[in-house]
Amino acid sequence: MEYQLVDMGIDNPGCFQGFGVSGTGFSDCAYGIGSIPQEALDDCLDLVAEMGIDTDELETRIIADYGPAPDEPVAPDGMYYHVGIRWNKRVEQ
Repeated sequence: MEYQLVDMGIDNPGCFQGFGVSGTGFSDCAYGIGSIPQEALDDCLDLVAEMGIDTDELETRIIADYGPAPDEPVAPDGMYYHVGIRWNKRVEQ
């Protein structure tokens, strides 16, 4: 499966511009939020799993390609850390 991990950093929910596939060459996407990057990645992977993707394999690839998600920076109250994943090939479990 071809994929792309996108670290969108900290943003206010009212100002978040969204996350999609337009113009990227990818067919599917999901994003997650959390107070730290690891929580945002976990949230994103939960959404990806709901779409039928084997997230155990994907998480292993993400760690190999990008390293483990850090525990900082911590988003201030009322804000969230955002992480997105785009991919091309949907694999049904």
